[in-house]
Amino acid sequence: MLLDGLEGRNGVTVLATTNRPAAIDPALRRPGRFDRIIWLHPPDPAGRLAILRHHLAPLRLAAALDRDALLRDLAAQMEGATGADLAYLCQSAASRCVQEAVQAGVAPDQAAITHTHLLQAVSIWQADREERRPTDPRLSRHA
Repeated sequence: MLLDGLEGRNGVTVLATTNRPAAIDPALRRPGRFDRIIWLHPPDPAGRLAILRHHLAPLRLAAALDRDALLRDLAAQMEGATGADLAYLCQSAASRCVQEAVQAGVAPDQAAITHTHLLQAVSIWQADREERRPTDPRLSRHA
């Protein structure tokens, strides 16, 4: 193990992070390895709203969309999402929008993200999340 032998090194602190704590080998959590676990929960609705606002700000949304209502709706649908999930949601919607624009002969810089693009990205995230859910009952408490 790479952690063996570190106990003799003064001033060395080892930190580890994961968004899948159930996947960490219990041997790494035994005393003398990672003694403290600090849980950082996914953002609450206000946090998700702020993250979505940040990532959608530079993107062109369809003129008919009410940006504030859209952000509130997305934040509510993304319960349990991390900041990375929310960033990916915005990137996925933008990517799908550009692909459709190119196929339709519209210049990519004229494409505008629609509610449908965002809902498709949410659906994909929800399906991926369900697929990653642990099936081992010993791990389900971390899901």
